[in-house]
Amino acid sequence: MRKTAVLGDGMIFSRKEMHCAEHLTGICADSQNLQARGVLFRARAAKFISAALFVLTLAVIYTAFALHPAYALEDADSRLTIKQLQNGLTAVVWEDHANPIVTVDVWMKVGSIVENDQTWGIAHYFEHMFYRGTEKRGPRQNRDEIIDVGGMTSAGTWYDYTHFYNIVASEHFDLALDTLTDSLQNLTLLEKNIFTERSVITEEIKQRLDDPSIYPGEEMLALLFPRHRYGKRVIGTISSISNFSRQGLLEYYARYYAPQNTTVVISGDVKPADAIELVRRKVAGWKNTGGKPKWNPPGNGFSGYSTAEDSGKFASAQACIGFRMPGFRHPDRYALEVAEHLLISGRNADLKKLVSTDVSGIRGSYDHFRDAGTFVIYASPMNGDGLSKIAGSVISAIAEYAKTGPSNGDVANAISELLHAIRFYQSGTSERARLLGEAVTYGNPDYYLNYAENILKVTPDDVRRVVNTYFVKDNLSIIFMRPQPGVASGGKDALDNALAELPPSGDVDFDSVLYRDNVAERSGTGAPPAPELSKSRALTLNDGMKAIIVDQPGADICSMGIFFPAGCANDPKGKEGLTQLTLSLLEYGSAVLPRESVWRTIAELGNQYGCGADRDYSQVFLTTTVDMAPRGLEFLKDIVRRPTFDSGFFEEARTNQFGRISGAAEDIVTVGLESFKQAAFNGHPYSQPVFGTPESLQAITPRDVGAHWERMSNPDGAVLIFVGDAAKAGISSDPERAIGRILFGTGTPFESAGEEAVTSGLTGSFQVNLPRQQNFLVIGARTSGVLYNGADDVSGEYGPLMVLGSLLSIRSFREIVYEKGLAYRSVGSFLPWRSGGVMMFYLGYSPDQESAVFAAVSDQISRVCSTPLQNEELRGVKGFITGYQAISLESAQDKLLRYGQWEMTGAGFDFYAEFTRRINEVTPEQVQAAAQNCFSEGNMLQIVVKGSSPSTPHEE
Repeated sequence: MRKTAVLGDGMIFSRKEMHCAEHLTGICADSQNLQARGVLFRARAAKFISAALFVLTLAVIYTAFALHPAYALEDADSRLTIKQLQNGLTAVVWEDHANPIVTVDVWMKVGSIVENDQTWGIAHYFEHMFYRGTEKRGPRQNRDEIIDVGGMTSAGTWYDYTHFYNIVASEHFDLALDTLTDSLQNLTLLEKNIFTERSVITEEIKQRLDDPSIYPGEEMLALLFPRHRYGKRVIGTISSISNFSRQGLLEYYARYYAPQNTTVVISGDVKPADAIELVRRKVAGWKNTGGKPKWNPPGNGFSGYSTAEDSGKFASAQACIGFRMPGFRHPDRYALEVAEHLLISGRNADLKKLVSTDVSGIRGSYDHFRDAGTFVIYASPMNGDGLSKIAGSVISAIAEYAKTGPSNGDVANAISELLHAIRFYQSGTSERARLLGEAVTYGNPDYYLNYAENILKVTPDDVRRVVNTYFVKDNLSIIFMRPQPGVASGGKDALDNALAELPPSGDVDFDSVLYRDNVAERSGTGAPPAPELSKSRALTLNDGMKAIIVDQPGADICSMGIFFPAGCANDPKGKEGLTQLTLSLLEYGSAVLPRESVWRTIAELGNQYGCGADRDYSQVFLTTTVDMAPRGLEFLKDIVRRPTFDSGFFEEARTNQFGRISGAAEDIVTVGLESFKQAAFNGHPYSQPVFGTPESLQAITPRDVGAHWERMSNPDGAVLIFVGDAAKAGISSDPERAIGRILFGTGTPFESAGEEAVTSGLTGSFQVNLPRQQNFLVIGARTSGVLYNGADDVSGEYGPLMVLGSLLSIRSFREIVYEKGLAYRSVGSFLPWRSGGVMMFYLGYSPDQESAVFAAVSDQISRVCSTPLQNEELRGVKGFITGYQAISLESAQDKLLRYGQWEMTGAGFDFYAEFTRRINEVTPEQVQAAAQNCFSEGNMLQIVVKGSSPSTPHEE
């Protein structure tokens, strides 16, 4: 499943687009719980992807999926090649010519599990040093070379491994491999670079301690594994990393970074024999040292019941309920993944139905390491109090579930969604590389290849057994996160009673291994050739609505979506958040499909449904297999033609949106960026928040939703986009007839809110306070957008502004983070909307570095305004933009969302060629002029989120 996330304005972006920011900001994309750890194929989608009730028998599911190569991986014999080189390095190649893209992902069998108290955090520290220079490349050069060709580069450290990856156009495969293999063998580890990186990691530690989505989970690990390295933060502590010396890092490098501990995974548009030969040449002089990391399993037995309290760190209350689980290699893993989906991840999850109404939101996950795992549930009280009561409510629900268990239909539903997740997730080169790399690093590719086979074996009895085995009091830990001491403490009797209901504790075997280590060589027979290039065309449907068909003959997966010319900027004053709430209510039922039928259909189509609002427009979309495309199209039409907007579900949807607003208010980055955007367009519709405010949501009624939809669903200005094999989808020969009439809205269509005049003048400095250890600075300006002053042609400023934003991002990261170590993140960004945008320059930094950070930012702005770019640097920035644009359009869903964005903001769905031309034509003088206009007197705005009352860093 392609993971997605909501960035900025609530629009949906793929993992690749998140990585674009990550590899410039220094965020380790896979580090310490930033992504779900070890769940090979997770049916849990992102915030906008719904689950559903899908009632089929297990036999039917087995027949449907076990015979399909995309699920059972029967094409592995043709695509997968594994070769162990003479020096012990393992090369893994998955051949895929669907797109001219390749991922090179290097996996090291060493993570924080090999550390002791004196070396705590060294694996993660070394991940950073991997980019600090080799004998032939200077600091960050291995990153810069990938960025300059528009590639993506990042890394991650976990308990059991460290990995580094590049994603590039396949023509740059040699470069992608060379930058990684060079660092594997030739790091210099200079003292000055070690010192600079220490300050960067220090800020990263503070940032993680400030993050309410990360901190409780890491605290839970300490309770569940009190005497094992799994209970220690991967990143270390400020005091532990301060002890690392050059000599210690050199010894670590020599001991663990050796070919026998290395797997190079190559996924994408390459020939296996050529790829393996290139790997062989790159590491020809790398010697096998014979040393291997020593695995240290946590052993059998539970850690015992324990509780902990944490007060005053975050504004919202939360109960965190955790159980220790088996790991990646254990046979029970598959039943636990099904149980997770049934209890937590599914749209119709059982815990959400079983707990009391006092709980405002429940989330959680089953995540695993090589030899252990965790099942953690997070619950928040509806009114901010009664943490013990809601913990008791969750535990009582688990105890009840242990008795009743799931039905055959429930398990069939979960299995079908997990198998659908395989189909979508493994379609990208980077996702496939990650799955293969993790499986081989953990000892056997069969963990990946036989996933479907093992999931299909799970029965209701298996789910009931694992719940009764592992969800016991002796295996339970609870953390009460309180806004302040004594708050949210009610309900102790309810908790005590619930604990007595849990199943009794019995013997457990955490050390059972499904597949013994066996990475045998194999040779692929050849993957299918690349499909034809896509062809695009536009037409007018029977209702006057525009349709765009992006034909991709031979594509197995397709995406389709309906885009509406109304976004959060069209929300009425005082009822901000109305557009997003309206969209979320579409999946609660229509005149044709009641709610459970909507969920069931979403599951049958593959569970890749989403909706979202931007400032200019909104979208409803789904991704499915091409054979399901006709049904997918009918489903989209059904839910948008006559949604019921049932008042009985209105409160549920509104409560969910309240939760999202509350979560955003805890995140220092979101607070800073949204405050900047709102201040930049003060008084203009673009200043309105996508999800609204608690006060504005409270003012919205079901009648408001219905009236808003009547206007949104007018076919005038709305667009349907289909990306995929049009012939197989049945919409090639007569698309007007095949698609037919879609929208029936009769209200007056919305006009573009962006056409309204923007208040002239922009200046000021604003401060927001949050109880955090870091500060967050946003400085920038309002700009023109995709259009120029509302004209029909694309703005002549668009290209220079895109280059300026990327230039600031690249320069700031290189200089402020890498060279000076003043900040953990530093990004420049141009966000264009239809008739206006923002140029932002933002950093996360320690309060004691404030004066140095402000001076560095001032220097960045001064230089870009006063000194034209050198042609060589300009070529690098252009290469980054155009190369990344190609890579970011790998999947059908990527194309759908990007084409929809271009179409709805006035550029046109076929903007790709024009985009490339405009970027290539940008001159140094145009970039300088754009900077001078942006950062001129009277057009500058500054937001500082102050870490007031900072918490003491967590030390152990």
